[in-house]
Amino acid sequence: PDDPDKTRAVAIAVNKNLDASHGGQSNLVVKEGNQTIGESDSILSLLTRLIAGVAAISLIVAGIGIMNVMLVSVAERTHEIGIRKAIGATNRQILEQFMIESTVLCFFGGVLGVGVAYAVQISLKLATNLQPVITWQIVVASLFVSTVVGVVFGTIPALKAARRDPIEALRSE
Repeated sequence: PDDPDKTRAVAIAVNKNLDASHGGQSNLVVKEGNQTIGESDSILSLLTRLIAGVAAISLIVAGIGIMNVMLVSVAERTHEIGIRKAIGATNRQILEQFMIESTVLCFFGGVLGVGVAYAVQISLKLATNLQPVITWQIVVASLFVSTVVGVVFGTIPALKAARRDPIEALRSE
């Protein structure tokens, strides 16, 4: 209708006409615009929660991968850790070294992810009518989250490296 206040009346009239033309056996329902908007909102909310869940699982899997890489790095560099400790490196210095490594690894992984996102955005713009937008806030947030994943999941390997006994570390090869 021309007047938005008449929407309900028009929907009721259309429903009555459908029922009359189908002998009262109509399974059709006429919905008002605000009803379909509510349904669309609920579907979008569900999809948003689904995507957030997949993203959370992906971050946990990525974090476990980072932790495994760092644990292998600590295991392979046991002799180096022993030498550093023997010449006076403190536990804190060893901890900082491995924390910085995991943080930098994740930060540059985030930079690579942002680069891939921009490439996908350009591809979508060229291949379809979609116009995706990547704002600077999204870029900053994604780099922050990837860095936090590096800090959180790099802590255990860094603590393991820092707590190594220098004598045992020097004996291993």
